[in-house]
Amino acid sequence: MAKDNYFDNEDDIVTKKTVANSIKPVFSSLLSKINDQKELQAKQKHAVIDERLDTPSFPEDILELINADAYEITTDIAEKAEADVKANAEHMAQVRAKHEEEKAKAEKETHLEPVPEPKPSNAITVSANAREESSESPDVVDAIRAFSHKSGEKVTLVARNIRESAVAVAAVIEEKEKSSSKFHRALVIFFMMLVTIVVFVCVIAAFMHQMNVENDRISKFNSEAGKVCADYINSYGTPSYENLYKTYGVDGCRLTGLCFVRELDFDDDGTSELMLSYNKNGAYYNDVWGFNEKDEFSVLFSEKTAQSDKKSKDAYSTLYRRNNKYYIGVHDEKDLKKIALYQLKGDKFTKRYDCEYNSKAQSYAVDGKDDTTAFERIKYSVFKPEKAAQEADKAEKMIDGFAGKSGVSTVSTKVGRKKAYYNIVQEYNKRYGAAKYTEKNGEAYIEGLAVVDLIDFDGDGKSELFLIYRKPIKVRNEGTEEYTYYEVETYCCEIYRYTGTKAVIAYSREGISEMPDEGKDRFYILKKDGKKTYYCNNSFNIGNYGQNITATSAVYEFDGNGFTSNATASYETQYGYTEYFLDGEEVSKSEFDEKGWLVPFFDGETNSYNKSEYSVVYLQRSTKEKSSVSSQVDTTVKNIQKLNSAYSAD
Repeated sequence: MAKDNYFDNEDDIVTKKTVANSIKPVFSSLLSKINDQKELQAKQKHAVIDERLDTPSFPEDILELINADAYEITTDIAEKAEADVKANAEHMAQVRAKHEEEKAKAEKETHLEPVPEPKPSNAITVSANAREESSESPDVVDAIRAFSHKSGEKVTLVARNIRESAVAVAAVIEEKEKSSSKFHRALVIFFMMLVTIVVFVCVIAAFMHQMNVENDRISKFNSEAGKVCADYINSYGTPSYENLYKTYGVDGCRLTGLCFVRELDFDDDGTSELMLSYNKNGAYYNDVWGFNEKDEFSVLFSEKTAQSDKKSKDAYSTLYRRNNKYYIGVHDEKDLKKIALYQLKGDKFTKRYDCEYNSKAQSYAVDGKDDTTAFERIKYSVFKPEKAAQEADKAEKMIDGFAGKSGVSTVSTKVGRKKAYYNIVQEYNKRYGAAKYTEKNGEAYIEGLAVVDLIDFDGDGKSELFLIYRKPIKVRNEGTEEYTYYEVETYCCEIYRYTGTKAVIAYSREGISEMPDEGKDRFYILKKDGKKTYYCNNSFNIGNYGQNITATSAVYEFDGNGFTSNATASYETQYGYTEYFLDGEEVSKSEFDEKGWLVPFFDGETNSYNKSEYSVVYLQRSTKEKSSVSSQVDTTVKNIQKLNSAYSAD
């Protein structure tokens, strides 16, 4: 029994060892597969990152694979264990049978001690009751299967843990992927913003460079144009006008001096040219200035304008515009209706088209085809006084606009206000002579630079330079049928302003105020209104022995840049019929009587003005009233000495 018990215990141990030994290589294989699967998982993790998968699907695949392997493995273990038990039972039965046979034979022959039974070998063995145990092998198989089931559960638990770990790893990967995606997205956005900023900066830099180039070009053009205008003013006079009747016996006014100024891009190349029209000894000329091939500002075109010998006829220029280009017209001297249109190419004007002007229809025909919209007729003569004044003001503003606040000046050096003004006074003294009181033919007057005064016209606390000088101009002799002329001494008024570096012209006009009775009195009028001072002027043109009268009264206001008329009153009388105008608009006599006689002496009355508001300074009167004139020289000298205390009239 002891042996049987021993054998039973041994069998149990053997069975367990048998199972363990049978399972061990299988589990080793399983663990090897799990390790391989872990390595595969690590590779798949990198593959997931590289391939940027949206969800980690591989843990479920691992679990299914492990569960399938576990079922297959446990089934193999059970079947293998059952086969081993059966084989061992049969082997042990044969060994026992052989042992019993040898034992019986020995006892019979020798009566020796029974041969001990062989001990179980280290190989796989079973109990003495192998046959019985063999019949109980299904229990062993169940036990093995139960063990395998438990092992399968453990394997499944391991797989589940692996799955959970894989899910956790996948979550980490996904989070890292999101973080990586956010990082990459932020990096891309940053890069795009950086590129945008760089592009924006480059665009701004290019734009600023282009603006600087454009500003330099404009500044250069304005500077050159300003210098040219200053030279023309010195040669031909400031923009102004004169009455044609005094000189030619023709009703109306014509422009004098530098009378037309315009900036034009003749060839549409982005670079402007300067067109000037000026009155030279009674004839009008057109000049065009621009940059030549050497980038020098020079004359590109110069021609006489269209004008007839009859001063009652218009003097004018013709401009034609086509495809954003301008063409200047040259009129045939023998037939002013025929016009050759010249085009700028490079730095020269060449003939491009022929056209003809129909004076009755006031239309042009280019190469035989009518064109009523593309032509401009620039007029210089036969204006009403108010229109002539407007044209002169327009030219002055154009001249001043080239250099803005820096202006155009005959004084090029950068000096202080007093020095700039004094330089102009010296220049005018040389040109017209210093102020001098004179009596001649019953008249008392101031000749030369008669008036120098410092007046704050716009009330900004800074004075402008007010000048009046006397010079001779030609006037037609009305008493003869032929066009003969004589010289008449005329007062001219000019006002300069200071820009901060130099003095520039703000106002210029031939003639100062006079009486409507064709008397000899000449004077200037200033109006005071608070801090501001206004320059006033009355002019009368009387012709045809008093049958035709044109009278104009204007009040000029300084805006810090130039003078413009803020009130104009005029009337025209022809053979007893009178028309009245206020600021260019025709009005009734009653309205004119109410608003048109505001400036002193315009109505011919000498004692009906408000002396606290208006001041009247005489420069020429009868010698009987010379006391009102003679003191002006001392006043002029004192005002010049305000600019330079060392000045002396001697």
